[in-house]
Amino acid sequence: MRKIVRNSNWLYAAAIALATYLLHREGLDGHWRWDDTQVLRQIFQHGAIASFFDASVYNRFSITNLFPWLLLSMELDMGLFGLSHAWFYLHQHVAIALAGFCLFLVGRQWMRSEFAFLATIIFLCGPPVVAISEQLMTRHYIEGLVFALLALYTYTRHLEHPSAWRLALSVAFYALAAMCKETYVPLVLLLPFLPRGSVDARLRSVIPFILVAALYALWRSYMLQSLFGGHAGILQIDFLFVRAVASAFLNIPMLLFPSFYVTAIFLCLATVFAGVILGGARSWLLLIVPALVLAPLAPLVEVPGITQPDRYLLLPWAGLSFALPCLAARFCCAVKITGFVPKAAAASALIALAGVSLLNSRQYLDRVIHPIATEFDAHAEFLLSRGDSTAFVPGPTVLANFWFVNGIRDILPYIENSHELPIPIVDPLWLDASQTSVFFYDENCGCMSRASDDNLAQYSDSNATVQEEPLHIEMQFGQDFLHWQLGPYHNGEYRLVSQNIGSLFLPQSGSIPTTLQTLQLLESPFVLKYSSPHGWITFSPELTLDTTESANSAGLKWERP
Repeated sequence: MRKIVRNSNWLYAAAIALATYLLHREGLDGHWRWDDTQVLRQIFQHGAIASFFDASVYNRFSITNLFPWLLLSMELDMGLFGLSHAWFYLHQHVAIALAGFCLFLVGRQWMRSEFAFLATIIFLCGPPVVAISEQLMTRHYIEGLVFALLALYTYTRHLEHPSAWRLALSVAFYALAAMCKETYVPLVLLLPFLPRGSVDARLRSVIPFILVAALYALWRSYMLQSLFGGHAGILQIDFLFVRAVASAFLNIPMLLFPSFYVTAIFLCLATVFAGVILGGARSWLLLIVPALVLAPLAPLVEVPGITQPDRYLLLPWAGLSFALPCLAARFCCAVKITGFVPKAAAASALIALAGVSLLNSRQYLDRVIHPIATEFDAHAEFLLSRGDSTAFVPGPTVLANFWFVNGIRDILPYIENSHELPIPIVDPLWLDASQTSVFFYDENCGCMSRASDDNLAQYSDSNATVQEEPLHIEMQFGQDFLHWQLGPYHNGEYRLVSQNIGSLFLPQSGSIPTTLQTLQLLESPFVLKYSSPHGWITFSPELTLDTTESANSAGLKWERP
């Protein structure tokens, strides 16, 4: 019997690997994208290991979230394959397949194999998984899910067949998941409620997990000088925050299923009804699990926001992918109708849901991810192959995420036979008539193309409506945040523009956490650019943020009446 199970496991593993390739093979062709160059820079300059223990080193990479596992995972790829990005993406897809197989293994503990396999297929078809297949910088989310599922699997096995080594293995997997992403830390709160073993056995077994969670809290507090907060820093929990969180969470189904929304919601609700009302499933688990899955997302609601079905929704999507087949299986076991009909009905609903998920994933991939990814790919290829005698005008996405260019600039010295970064032209202010070799991003070909005289003239004329109008800027440091106030206009668009910042959009007032990179960028000269809705533009002179004084007095104040 065990041999049959092992053989079926291999067959299911092969099917899951094939499904991963067929569903996500386009992601294997990616180059460096989004935050990849920041990850590479941290690895080149400091290595990965120091980022687990040295707060001053890790804070050069992030001061908002703790995920040093990403650095270690990417450093492993660099050690094995150099900077051959194709192998990085292969690693990414192997991790996705492993997550799918681990979900299947956990599923088999609670449902029949065919339903556990359908859970994996639904998971692989989801938009969050599609997004991760295209973004190396999100690997810690998928590898954290692998470790969390393995922790859950070995913990359940321990409850069924008590063993010190199974428990130790589960605790180790839980610790690795926490090192990947704080999203997986609340898993410890789920373990006592799993309907396996006796209550006493579950409570005793969860003690080492609680110790790991306590150690994680100490580690996080040391590394980030904060236990909670995320991108927004210290949370202020009030009515407005609670309302924003509730609104964001209620919008998650629409993010996952923007097309065929009614069909998807009907299939989900019908499955829940069948499993709970007709199948007698434990409804209290349907309250505990969503709470644990969604709670870590609350700090993200305001900054950066939950606005796309991307990595932030990976764990909710995994939970949904698992729960619906589990409820369907429960329905099939409990329903009094015998034979093929209940299983066929349940399987049809789950397959339909997988199809709807796949359609939404393809739309998300084609309309949102691919246009942005193609722009990053073109810039990465260009910047790593062209010398400093060439100038380029960044595409709109790269211009708004200029740290991508800065990252490439910083890793070039570590690459053998490298060159200086091509000269960025982030605004017509920096266009030099002597520059004869200028490249633009061409959306038609998804590549960097040499600019014609007409292109240069048109780009230069985009600032033809410059006027000297009133303008002011005030920046001030306080409690590890940079605060700003711009004016005097309430409409229009403000941007900070420089060769190091790119063209950074700013609201009229706001604040951001101060990282070392932020300070280094703002210490170099920049200008404040205001674009009026009436068609004219005005600039400040070159400004520099003073970061030499104490945190409460450093800043900048400039005004043109």
